[in-house]
Amino acid sequence: MHPDDQRLRPLLLLFPARSGSTLLMQLLGTSPKVVFDRVAPFEHRYLAFLVRWSWQLADGGLRRSDWTVEQLMNEPATAGNFIEPPPFAVPAGFGTARPDPMWHDTFRCAWREFCARARRAEISSPALDPAPIWYAEKSRAMFRYALQDVGIEPHVVYLLRDPRDILMSIWSFNRKRGTSFFSVVEGESDEAFARRFIEERKLRLRMILEMAPDDPHATVVRYEDMATDLPGVAARLSDRLGVQLDAQQVLTNQKEFSHHMSSAGPEASIQRWRREMSPEIQQLFADIIGTEMQALGYAV
Repeated sequence: MHPDDQRLRPLLLLFPARSGSTLLMQLLGTSPKVVFDRVAPFEHRYLAFLVRWSWQLADGGLRRSDWTVEQLMNEPATAGNFIEPPPFAVPAGFGTARPDPMWHDTFRCAWREFCARARRAEISSPALDPAPIWYAEKSRAMFRYALQDVGIEPHVVYLLRDPRDILMSIWSFNRKRGTSFFSVVEGESDEAFARRFIEERKLRLRMILEMAPDDPHATVVRYEDMATDLPGVAARLSDRLGVQLDAQQVLTNQKEFSHHMSSAGPEASIQRWRREMSPEIQQLFADIIGTEMQALGYAV
């Protein structure tokens, strides 16, 4: 068997915060043919690390001006003193000008080795199938493009949720824990944050509308479908990915993830914006991304 045939195919979940990524990872984790660390909330991003690690061999002009050859030779790698791209004019073998720069082969080798170790169940995937197919990871679009650069075509899952419910979930999550996560700025008004949040959502909704329908390597999964018909979502994804997913296993273990929820349960989190969101902020959504939401099936 060719070494590349041993590689797992990346399965990337492209998602905004509070859109059901943890629930979907739970579902994917019911198949032994899907590899990833079964450690909630499933944030061990091995692939992202290996991509960024490989990028250090590319001279993107991103290194600090004080990162010098002297530091390379004399300073140990410690917290706050990180290795960076080469601190000298890079030769052709390192640089990105050639069609297949060195970081490409570096990543391919690292990914091949990682996949071999994952197949031996050295990351915590209970009852791992002897011939797994996928490696799943919460991700961002830029990692898809990086993989395509090195000749690896991942399958991407676009997680879609009514952005008004995402905003309510963010506010509820932070109130419940006394935190300021998800780009919330201390002292910022609700309206100012909502406006910034909505502008950021616009680009993502346009991406799903324009790219996903004609993309053979993409699947759109709605949070609302997972909340109301997880078995249906499991059946559709099982067919799409060539695996067997078990929705009942997820539903049985739902209480274990109650700390991650900001409502009484997935069904209670649907259209909570109608009950909890001020009319003024509802109007902001309608004014800024109303067209996109309607095109994706969300009433405005």
